[in-house]
Amino acid sequence: MENETLTWLHVSDLHIKEEDEFNRKVAMEALWQDIGNFIAKGIHLDFIAFTGDVSYNGLPKEYELAITEFFDPLLAVTKIGKDRLFIIPGNHDVNRNKTTLIISPIPAIGEENDIHKILQSPEHRDILLSPFSNYRNFIHSYLSPDQAILDPEFSYCREFVQGDFLISIVGLNSSWLSGYNLSKDGHVDDFGKLAIGEFQVREALPVGSHIKIVLMHHPTEWLIDADRNVVESILNQHSCTVLRGHLHRPDIIRISTLSGNTLVIPSGAVFDRRYSPNAYNIVQVDLKTGAGTVYLRRYNDRRNEWQKDIESTGEKADGQTNFKLPGFWWTSTIEAGERESSKNVRNYTLIFTNECRSDIASLNMTEDDVINLVQGEFRSHLNYFVFDLEDYPLPVRTNHIVYLSKIEQRIEFRRIVRCTKNEAQLASWNDILTLYRRATRLAYREDPAKLILLKGMVRRVDHLHLDLCSRLEKHYKEFYNIFVDPGLRNIHKILEQKKKSRDTRIELEDSVPASGQDLDSMGDEIAFHILQSSSACHEAYELVKSMDTGDIIENHAVTMMLVAFERSLQHIHKIILRYPPIVK
Repeated sequence: MENETLTWLHVSDLHIKEEDEFNRKVAMEALWQDIGNFIAKGIHLDFIAFTGDVSYNGLPKEYELAITEFFDPLLAVTKIGKDRLFIIPGNHDVNRNKTTLIISPIPAIGEENDIHKILQSPEHRDILLSPFSNYRNFIHSYLSPDQAILDPEFSYCREFVQGDFLISIVGLNSSWLSGYNLSKDGHVDDFGKLAIGEFQVREALPVGSHIKIVLMHHPTEWLIDADRNVVESILNQHSCTVLRGHLHRPDIIRISTLSGNTLVIPSGAVFDRRYSPNAYNIVQVDLKTGAGTVYLRRYNDRRNEWQKDIESTGEKADGQTNFKLPGFWWTSTIEAGERESSKNVRNYTLIFTNECRSDIASLNMTEDDVINLVQGEFRSHLNYFVFDLEDYPLPVRTNHIVYLSKIEQRIEFRRIVRCTKNEAQLASWNDILTLYRRATRLAYREDPAKLILLKGMVRRVDHLHLDLCSRLEKHYKEFYNIFVDPGLRNIHKILEQKKKSRDTRIELEDSVPASGQDLDSMGDEIAFHILQSSSACHEAYELVKSMDTGDIIENHAVTMMLVAFERSLQHIHKIILRYPPIVK
């Protein structure tokens, strides 16, 4: 069925300029024929993604040509409305006449916080985005007003429902620092000097959608190191599918880290020069299984037609390649029957506590409403149906939190409360839960020896736990303004010291309250659990060294490491359980 699949057309790097009109027309006429052939074969497109470089020089006349010679014919042949056309800017959409009038901010950027300060200031952002004014005018004049993209040259998020799935299309600007750095011969040298910014990513990425598709022009390798690390981590945590351009090279890239997974599908340039290897792709995904296929197309000027891109895939693959969406990588290891039955909440024995029934009545909801909310989350996240959950606060995309326990085939609904409407606070808290899910679903819960004994794995798990602690500390300081008792050491300082000096044992016992000591404030309680969690991680790391030197036998060390990591997660869980962002 159509609503169980998602299909899109991905084009990029049009580079339109007046002097290319004849050559461009020849290649584009063949393009309309090729896309039409796909549609005639029964391919139904749900949206079009254009990932940057509409123009060549960012000039008004170039955008006028782009409308009449490219976008109007494209929408006509695909029968896609403007509300399903998603465009982002590239470095060629920068008007270089304007960048020369702005003092380069690059020398003032030393760390991610410097980028954050620039982007969160409307005045600074307006200045740095002013070279995109012609691009902005093009978007506002051409696309439908109901797209509500107020700042198309910065970032946006548009959502639509496909069957039972909420799809989010996120547009990011990776080019706002383009053009400020020149090589000795006067050419633009952007590599390693661009930035997207944590502020931009977190502002745009939604909470709770099933499929997140991010459009950006540049590969993350082109970003400043500090920004690249942050941006990649966030995209991984959200299991994003990234569509990009710029390199003019079709590919498919699977990235798997402890913080999460990302799938990157670059497109070649739809038109660089007539004799260049111009390219585009069509992607089709089964939303129930996450299985997808990329159909890569390449222009052959000698035959004046677009063909299967066997140059990129090889003859055996026949111009196409298969993949799994990031959120489905883990589920592919579970038998299909088990996955489907476990994901269906109504297949469990469902129990509602009296307190939960009272909450439901006060919110003018029904038990079926709550079950449906939780069903969406079970479909989205592996943890919820693979592992048992005890007194867990489950966020749902309708601004509620459901507290539940799931033990084997029994789910007990304990409470349901409203989330705060502070979007930044919710986004921050959901990032914490994303990291927490990554930590709890690691394979050491299923086959400890197989994972723990992998080279470097304990260090990676350790870093994930400590990243969780750091993220929690930042969240509660920023949104709750907590004050930590001076008797407890500065958390941030301890964590940084632990990360920098792994070979020196750091004693934490004198940093936490004695057993039974009262915790007088929220800050003290959070600090206590963070310190206990980080101390448990350190114990695991020390066990690795003892195992390497032969001071402890392997099986005993593995068991103790698992206990330490589990204790670390228990302390993190207590913070998440006690202080979620709810309406008081």
